[in-house]
Amino acid sequence: MIFKRFEQQVTQNPGKIAIKSQTGTLTYRDLYTRALDISFSIFSFSTDNTVDSPGNIGVLMNQPEDMIAAILGILHSGHIYVPLVNDFPLKRLTYILDHADISIVVTDETNRNLVLNAIPEDHPVQLVLLNDLISPHSHKNHKQKTREPFTDSGASLLYTSGSTGSPKGVLQTHRNILYFIDRYKENVGITAADRLTLLASFSHDVTLLDMYVSLTSGSTLLPLDLKEDGVFQALPQWLKEEEVTIWHSVPTVFRYFTSTLVEVLELPAMRCIVLGGEAATINDIENFKNLFRHSPLCQLYLLYG
Repeated sequence: MIFKRFEQQVTQNPGKIAIKSQTGTLTYRDLYTRALDISFSIFSFSTDNTVDSPGNIGVLMNQPEDMIAAILGILHSGHIYVPLVNDFPLKRLTYILDHADISIVVTDETNRNLVLNAIPEDHPVQLVLLNDLISPHSHKNHKQKTREPFTDSGASLLYTSGSTGSPKGVLQTHRNILYFIDRYKENVGITAADRLTLLASFSHDVTLLDMYVSLTSGSTLLPLDLKEDGVFQALPQWLKEEEVTIWHSVPTVFRYFTSTLVEVLELPAMRCIVLGGEAATINDIENFKNLFRHSPLCQLYLLYG
């Protein structure tokens, strides 16, 4: 379901940039090819050599373009992906691998040892490494080796922080995600001309919105790691150079960003500031009015509750 929507954009915009990060750039065609390679590898490495029933597959990559390609590959294979993050405590990784009954993890060489150390006792986990992917164009027979998901099939399994007890896995179906992104695209008017930020961790549900809205609209997705030193000071120039049209974050991130500014922003391409995931304050709205007064076409959207 989700992959089919992405596939439509590959057909319509094959040479357009789908993802541009600090570590790499992929066109829609490149991303599609990489996702199919990963999908075929999942089939090849599967212990029972079948995809008749969906399973939970972990995914952990350093580079966002690889992470997204792996996620799409897992969806294409008819399985459910479980995003893992390398700054999770080892105990949390072990818990998720066990609780989600993960038998395959798609990862890279950088995170190989981390995943191996997190594997629970008496719980075999097969690693699929990017370096071990099947050669390009080996995916030509994929359709015979994948399971087409139904609208109510699971797509992603995200784990809560566990602040009120043990982390809980929250399943999102293809129907859930597609309904959410369709309403978002309609309300904000997102088109292939847009360039969207991706500022959240892949373990957060906000990433679902940014990633799938962009890749099913023919837009360009711009992941940025906010944990890097000096990134907030460089944000105004980055937003301008990349001609970002839609910023999406939790209010806390927007609040911290605006607190670092010493002058009014001049971002002629920016047309939407979208804040969600937690309550915004009147000060956030006033900051928006003040700092974006040179961007008269820019609107503020609050998605919460």
